[in-house]
Amino acid sequence: MISIIICFFEQDETIQRIKSECYAIDAAINNLNHIRIQDAYFKTTSSLNGGLNQGYPNEGKYVPDLAMINLDKYDDGKSIKKIVVSFDGGWADLISDYYYVDSTMIYVRKKYSGYLKPKWDTKHNKNENKEFLNEYYFVFGKLVFFDNHGNTIYNDAETESKTLSDSKLYYNFKK
Repeated sequence: MISIIICFFEQDETIQRIKSECYAIDAAINNLNHIRIQDAYFKTTSSLNGGLNQGYPNEGKYVPDLAMINLDKYDDGKSIKKIVVSFDGGWADLISDYYYVDSTMIYVRKKYSGYLKPKWDTKHNKNENKEFLNEYYFVFGKLVFFDNHGNTIYNDAETESKTLSDSKLYYNFKK
C-alpha cells in the first residue's frame, strides 16, 4: 500500500515539474524567436496505413480530409522550446503542442475537434463537435504516462515510438 502511495506522489510531482516548465515556456513565448511554416509539405507514405513514420506525421492520419498542416516553432536562439502543429481537415482539426527542455521533449498536448458536418457544408457549425484532449509526459526522452481522454496509461511502447517519431520530424523540419 505504501509503494502505491509513493508512486502516485512521484507521478504528481513529475506532472507538476513538467507543467511548470511548460508554463514558463508559454509565459516567455513573446520573447522567443518565432518561425511559421504554412502549408508544410510532408511526403505521404505507408505510415497512413499504420506503419511507423517515414516522412509523414503519424498523427495526421486522425484528421479526415486533411487540407493543410501548419508548424509554428519557438526557440531561444539555442534550442527549440515549443512547436505547435495545426492540422486543418474538412471533418476535423488537430492542434498538437510539443514542449522541449534542452532539446528533449517533455510534454505533448493534443486537442482534437471532430465535426458533425464537414466545413464545406452550409450547415457546418464549429460548435457542434466532439473534442478530445490527450496529454503525454516524457522524462529523459521516455514516455512515463499519458492521459488518453481521462484514462491514464503507462508503458505504451507504440504511443511512445509514434510520438517521438513525430516530434523528431517536426523538430528537424525545414521549409
